[in-house]
Amino acid sequence: MIIFQQRYPVAFTIAACLVCGSALAQSAIEHHVWQDKRKFEPYSRTAKAITGTIRLSGNPDFATPGSKMAITFGNGKKIGLTSVGASWRQWDETNDKKSTAEVFKLSRDPGALKNGNTLCGDPKSDPANTSCFSKDRRLETLRCLEWPSLDRKKSHTT
Repeated sequence: MIIFQQRYPVAFTIAACLVCGSALAQSAIEHHVWQDKRKFEPYSRTAKAITGTIRLSGNPDFATPGSKMAITFGNGKKIGLTSVGASWRQWDETNDKKSTAEVFKLSRDPGALKNGNTLCGDPKSDPANTSCFSKDRRLETLRCLEWPSLDRKKSHTT
């Protein structure tokens, strides 16, 4: 090894940088607010009128298809969520910034929530079956959870 170092010092330095640099350059493990077991207070009047305070059971397995957690809405209704993966893309039509969101399949449409409101339209004719969570970058210090709809026509921030 010493002979190699003495004959090819530049090559050895480059190799050492490549080997060590890649280990040091790895990003930290992603962790998002919706993975924690916690409650989210409604941030807007719309969220307050539809979902109220929500509670997530937590899921440490970020973006692992098939991993499960539960959501409990402000009126006490609880449904299961199964991860189908995550995506890095533009989720908010009000700006062009990208963020990570995890997509979940709902175990069932929760039906009427607070004040008779529903997640998306009529639960009988057009039931909600998919949801996703992303972190609202504008409200990062508040640890807000954004619930963008997949059809991008509306989203709720809780």
